Amino acid sequence: MDKHLLRKIPYYFHCRSTAELENFHNVILKYASKRHSYGPLTYNARNELAAIDHNAHCEREVVVNKDGSKRLQRYYSKKGGRWTVNEVKAQKKYPYISDLLRQILMKRLSDDIGMNRNVILEASDPRRLSATIAPIPPPPPTQDLMAEKISRFNREDPDKTIDYDWQCS
Repeated sequence: MDKHLLRKIPYYFHCRSTAELENFHNVILKYASKRHSYGPLTYNARNELAAIDHNAHCEREVVVNKDGSKRLQRYYSKKGGRWTVNEVKAQKKYPYISDLLRQILMKRLSDDIGMNRNVILEASDPRRLSATIAPIPPPPPTQDLMAEKISRFNREDPDKTIDYDWQCS
């Protein structure tokens, strides 16, 4: 191998930019927020919408001022403690929405089965897993549970109730 290239490997290893990937992950968060829980099919659909949105808007033009110069926006970096400048991109346009809605509508109109049908989950579907991984023992009979239950209220004599500390006047 070329020794010159081998000496530059650490440079390439440490100086890679992940900005495009981080931008895409931010778009995913707009479509599939971490604050909500989604089923696998819904999550995949939302990720596909995020990919469509990202691909449609990743090469937006820079806004130009009246004098022909690029419009810039200043940002202050708290971490770096300095100001930086970024180019202002054009507003997003969504030309694919009408085509996407048309395809969804045509798919629904041509669907003979409808939405209310039983769906067989795939073997890899996480909904097949238990809600908890810990084993849950089978419940004992209800009569046994009732016999073991200790109430803090004494129905015969309220003075013997555990929390009975107020005075009647």
